[in-house]
Amino acid sequence: MVQKVGFRRRLSISCALLLSAALASLVLPGPSMADTALQPDEGRGVSISAFTFEPATMTVNAGEAVTWVNTDGVPHTSTGALNHQWGQVMTRGESFSYTFDTPGIYAYFCEMHPAMVGTITVVAE
Repeated sequence: MVQKVGFRRRLSISCALLLSAALASLVLPGPSMADTALQPDEGRGVSISAFTFEPATMTVNAGEAVTWVNTDGVPHTSTGALNHQWGQVMTRGESFSYTFDTPGIYAYFCEMHPAMVGTITVVAE
């Protein structure tokens, strides 16, 4: 009986989280807000919208900056997965930039929502 209660509670929480994410995607602005928020001199951009990074994968040249813009109604981070080498909490409308100097593949995620993941591939110029 104890296992059934635990399973039902986890199922209820999962359903509530999915419903919240679905509702948030209906009422929050989409990636176009981030596109207009980024200026050409700020480098390449990633929009945080509806609990996703868009685009989730990106290729940039070494020395190029990537700017994340949070257009969601909840705080997010864009944190480097390896030793948390970059990242900060961003609320709606805030942005964060990081310059990638060394070629390689850099995985990142949202510390508050670990299912949100992305990858930056850095190539030599």
